[in-house]
Amino acid sequence: MQYILDAKSVRCVENMTIGISCFPGIMLMEQAGTLAAKEISDRFIKKGGRIAVVCGKGNNGGDGLVIGRHLSENKDITVEIFLVTGDTKQTYMIDSIEILQEIKEHVSDDNYNMIFYIIARGGKVIVLGEDYEAYITGYYDLIVDALFGIGLNREVTGLYKNIILKINSLSEDNEKTFVLSVDVPSGINTDNGLAMGAAVKASHTITFNYKKPCHLIYPGKKYCGEVIIIYINFDNRFFEEIKEQGDYITTWDENDVINDLIPPRYEDSNKGTYGRLCVIAGCERMPGAALLCTEAAYRMGVGYVCLSSDEKVTDILAVRLPEAVLNNNYKEINDNNYNAFVIGPGISKNDRAVHKIKYILDNFRDSDASFVFDADAINIIAELLDERGIIDTIERINMLNSILPEKSILTPHKKELSGLLKINMDKLASLYDVAVTIREYSKAVFVLKDAHSIVVTKGRMHINNVGCNALSVAGSGDVLSGIIGAYIAQHYECFEAACLACHVHGFVGKKAAEKTNMQSVIPGDLIEELKHL
Repeated sequence: MQYILDAKSVRCVENMTIGISCFPGIMLMEQAGTLAAKEISDRFIKKGGRIAVVCGKGNNGGDGLVIGRHLSENKDITVEIFLVTGDTKQTYMIDSIEILQEIKEHVSDDNYNMIFYIIARGGKVIVLGEDYEAYITGYYDLIVDALFGIGLNREVTGLYKNIILKINSLSEDNEKTFVLSVDVPSGINTDNGLAMGAAVKASHTITFNYKKPCHLIYPGKKYCGEVIIIYINFDNRFFEEIKEQGDYITTWDENDVINDLIPPRYEDSNKGTYGRLCVIAGCERMPGAALLCTEAAYRMGVGYVCLSSDEKVTDILAVRLPEAVLNNNYKEINDNNYNAFVIGPGISKNDRAVHKIKYILDNFRDSDASFVFDADAINIIAELLDERGIIDTIERINMLNSILPEKSILTPHKKELSGLLKINMDKLASLYDVAVTIREYSKAVFVLKDAHSIVVTKGRMHINNVGCNALSVAGSGDVLSGIIGAYIAQHYECFEAACLACHVHGFVGKKAAEKTNMQSVIPGDLIEELKHL
């Protein structure tokens, strides 16, 4: 498992390291820039190469100045160090102490000292103005982007935006030009991954100690390229404090061993050992959803599965699902007989489906079982909240806390989430901001389904880092719900179950695509791959 830090937590760790360990900020900058320069030299430098290092006036720019200074010591390459302060119309060069004084009020003290050190060693820094295009020009083997770091929280405009667009155009015009961003691509919001007006499209990103949310979630991820982690002198004691406060995020790496994440089997066991799951799914138009969900649960090792559906569905599936116990009357279901439920795949929103959801909410509120609400179950619950006249997002989350069983998981995609929490679709370009709200208020576990889904509940957040676009097909979510149901039936805690299920779901999606192609994978292929875990 890896820990992910948002911008607030990174600043906290840095400030505590500087303030309590008495480790000067300029020394952190020096260390970060030195190690980054070594990584760049080892991976990207070739004799006779030309490199541009584009620095801003904050801490990220300071890292860039250190990188530029170290790279300049290599006499086999040409290094141009650029500085953007946003406070000049004409470009000029700093190559003496006298000229250096002109930017003192426009950069941080640490950056001023870094530039002083560069020119004291015979180097120079070019301060870019509106005529920047005459200076950042031609072919570069590498462009190091150190304009903005983790603190960007407003739209990029003016000279900064123009220079970001220039960097992108230089790399687009020549496919051999690498662009390496320091910490995050400039213009990307560290937390929600959104482009703030304009953003650098990096082929690689060097970050320090921990990945940030934007390295994992779209659209930020596509701007980051390959993410390289470098370790500097953060004091882990301070991170432990942040963990206690719940300000961290987790993920699993794509290379984590899948066998370590699936439910174990025991020599001295029987079907009861592996849980009893009730799947309430399917309707006449969508019997396949019930099939996919139930088969997925079985393939993940559940000992006993009852499928409750309409009579026409059970008639269709009786031959296809001989393992399952079939039920046509949901009112006969007793939660004492099951330790887990999956409710909603393919049930539609007809009157019978609405009655099913109301029956569950009315009768199983105090159940000891765990519940997964998926698909139209979520849409029906959303309409029940609408009937109560609740339109505020936080109020709707609080109402869910009061009407759902204590151990509940909801698995909405963006459209379902929009209806459930009354959030406009245009505000769901990134799910991270919604996840932060859910983390503050929700007792239920949410699986916010996306290219990289976010699992979140009160005080906890996990970003799934495994998956592919082969999963972008109807029925894929039914398989996911079945996998989640299998975990909770086998006595996994809800948050952990959702995290594990997302990882397994992404893993089998990739495996299925490797055997065909991204376009050809169907949900049944995912279930086939579950057989080979």
